[in-house]
Amino acid sequence: MKKSLISLFLLLLIFLSCEKDDNFDNRDCPTEHFYYTYAEKYYIDSILQNDYLLIGFKGTYSIEEIDEFLDETQSFNNDNLNVRSDSSNILIIRKFKETKTCLEISNIIYELQRDNRVDFAAYTYTGEFCIGFDCTELMSYANEFVVKLNDTLQFDSVQALCLSTDTWILEKKKRGRYLIGVDKNSQGNAMEMANSFYESGIFEYSHPNFHYFNIE
Repeated sequence: MKKSLISLFLLLLIFLSCEKDDNFDNRDCPTEHFYYTYAEKYYIDSILQNDYLLIGFKGTYSIEEIDEFLDETQSFNNDNLNVRSDSSNILIIRKFKETKTCLEISNIIYELQRDNRVDFAAYTYTGEFCIGFDCTELMSYANEFVVKLNDTLQFDSVQALCLSTDTWILEKKKRGRYLIGVDKNSQGNAMEMANSFYESGIFEYSHPNFHYFNIE
């Protein structure tokens, strides 16, 4: 019995080592993948998807123009796995031709955002959200995040934060809640800006406005 337990323990160590090696390539990631929930950091780096990217294009461009641009980058397969529109952007999910490390994805995001047609590009994560039998496979964040003030009278502080970070108020909701907009000219993406706002100490919560996607 004792030998069986030792063998089981060794197998578990080997399994954990293999799991660690599988994620080794993401250790050089320049971005911390977490957001705050109830004052605790909730890390999602373990569910980072290395095969997909969300790209937000200005709504003035046609799908044909967008497809031509993405095909020219030679980074992606030719098919759009998901296409949707929000108030100002066309959101596209594309799969990389080859699995990328987090650092490689970061470099691709940087190159894409240099183009005027692209408002932002974002990492994707495993994300299941089900309505009946219809379930999603990916989640990501676009160009907005949600905040709620501790003190509803601190509106001037929200304006000052937006001004200093190149973000802006998209929508003022009830009870001190705001929808904040970001783009590639802001001081970080939606997740980074949500965390930065929370760390200012004036918000009850601040988190990315996550989107969920099918990739059939």
